[in-house]
Amino acid sequence: MLSRLFSSKIALLYIMSISMIFSFSAWMSLLNNFVVEVALFDGEKIGILQSLRESY
Repeated sequence: MLSRLFSSKIALLYIMSISMIFSFSAWMSLLNNFVVEVALFDGEKIGILQSLRESY
């Protein structure tokens, strides 16, 4: 069953797309929790962090 699922390129693309959504959501949650709880960032500092990250 699984070998047929992974042999199809379309099915693999669907699986990879769905897993990317979940992994990005988990990463964003972990990042936001870390900067708020550990680094003690407020909204302004989080905005600066994200703008610097996006510009490079």
